[in-house]
Amino acid sequence: MMKKIASFIVVLVMAACFIFSGNAMANVDYIDLNAVLENLKNVPVGPVKKQEIDTMYLITWAGDEATLKANGDSLVTTQDSIFGNMGLKFKLVLQNNLVAQTQSLLRGDTWSIRGTAGMLNSVVEICAKDPRTQLVPVYKISWSYGEDCLVVKSHIKSLKDLKGKTIVLQAPGPHLDLLFVVLKIAGLKFSDVNVRWVADLTNAKNTPPNALYADDIDAAFMLNIDGEKNTGGGDDAINGARTIFSTREMDKAISDEIWVRKDYLDANREKVEKMVHGLLLGEQKLAEFFKAKPAGYEKTLRFYAGTILGDPEAWGDAEGMYYGCNFVGLAGNVEFFDNEKSLVGFSAMTKKLQDYYIQMGILSKPIPIAHAGWDYNAMKAGLTGADQVKVKTFNRGVLKQVIAQKVLDGTLKTDSIIQFPILFGKDQATFDSAQYGKDFDNVIEAMAHSGGAPMVIVCHADPLGWLKAKYKDKLSELELRKIRQAAMDLSANRGLAVKMTVIKYANGKGTPINESQFEVLARGIEDPFTGINAVTNEPNPPKNKDEWRNCRRVVFRMITVKAEADEFELIDTGN
Repeated sequence: MMKKIASFIVVLVMAACFIFSGNAMANVDYIDLNAVLENLKNVPVGPVKKQEIDTMYLITWAGDEATLKANGDSLVTTQDSIFGNMGLKFKLVLQNNLVAQTQSLLRGDTWSIRGTAGMLNSVVEICAKDPRTQLVPVYKISWSYGEDCLVVKSHIKSLKDLKGKTIVLQAPGPHLDLLFVVLKIAGLKFSDVNVRWVADLTNAKNTPPNALYADDIDAAFMLNIDGEKNTGGGDDAINGARTIFSTREMDKAISDEIWVRKDYLDANREKVEKMVHGLLLGEQKLAEFFKAKPAGYEKTLRFYAGTILGDPEAWGDAEGMYYGCNFVGLAGNVEFFDNEKSLVGFSAMTKKLQDYYIQMGILSKPIPIAHAGWDYNAMKAGLTGADQVKVKTFNRGVLKQVIAQKVLDGTLKTDSIIQFPILFGKDQATFDSAQYGKDFDNVIEAMAHSGGAPMVIVCHADPLGWLKAKYKDKLSELELRKIRQAAMDLSANRGLAVKMTVIKYANGKGTPINESQFEVLARGIEDPFTGINAVTNEPNPPKNKDEWRNCRRVVFRMITVKAEADEFELIDTGN
């Protein structure tokens, strides 16, 4: 009898483990984003309350490690800290819920609001209903660089496969920015995907990584530390799930910012300017901290982990998050806010974000937003390298090796995040921007947001001439080899021509792109649109004129390279 009871208990325990491992994780509660934001309209607006210590919010983001550093590595400003020496006093509070932040700002409990550009634009119209609470961007902290990702089930092979699929993300959370960039470069509208919203970002029940366990969910945006659990080999892994890309590739997708109430800025401009200057100094001091790794290094990281991640034991993640955060510094703020032509600048990103929110019914119309317009020269005090904008370049030799290996492995297509095919005429060697301008715009847009991913220009030639020469004209093997090489040379020349045309086109629009991000791969007739015959290992002949036209093409392929981390490197030129 005791054995039976013991066996029964074991079964119950195993069942409980099963329930709380997979199925329970999938049993999340979804919310209505529009309804959540609509409720904010009922929050009464009040003046900013006078307080000895101002509350400043943090989110789960490495950018806020610089805020903690400026505050003296303390939740309350220490006297000898950067902020303390400026006469500023802050109480730092983790708050990933933008709705709660917005309620606090509207009531006057706080005067600043913390989030990504996508998060903040979702509440801009609600805050603009009262002139006192109009939002003014004052500081750009960083770009996400590898700490956010899109995890997909096995049937999603490329971004275009998201059409008609169900995607989960926090609402309104930091991955709204990434969702909109993905839709843009994949050529999809918001209505082309089914989005389901959850209330929490991480370390809770109702989160994207938990929702992905459900059979009816195809993809989820999440923090990379959660993505590693969903896709790794551990108990939390989902069979066949993979990270299709992260912000290491799309490194200009999620912009991390601080905005403030207009009435408070108007009345306290000098104080807010001090805060921004202090944050810049905190960023610099944080970089020195990670470089020197001084005494107390682990203790400080435990404090960061406990504050931002809710677990001091996750101090290794707090360390890793720093390297997944691209702080932009003073020069980056100047570039972001003042360069009106940049595709990833403040003006362009605001328009794109608001266009999507209008599609979603969150905004009724475009809402004008004016940034603070700081005198950045006045903020250079104490900063080193303040005028330097970092530019990443690719190691071209290693990139060629990586691409060659992908061709040999047959993974070039499967490792493509997105692709843009361009067709051309017979014997065409030039590419007129008037004819291909729309195609070029798509390429430039994708590259602007994805500085961490190489763009491979794969060039194909028409195999019909070679097939005629072999089977109709019965030419010799020597002549056939010459034709085959001529096709390879032609495709290489076309690739170089289209590359230079795109670069010239982008420069002409005032939106220059990183030339080192391009790599030309000539394929000739080796990988035709019609495919390769499995028996003869020769190109299949086109069956109709449409297939024939599609054989003459250039395909821009943005590829992932993170799998070759030991081989591939981005070189930071520092200028």
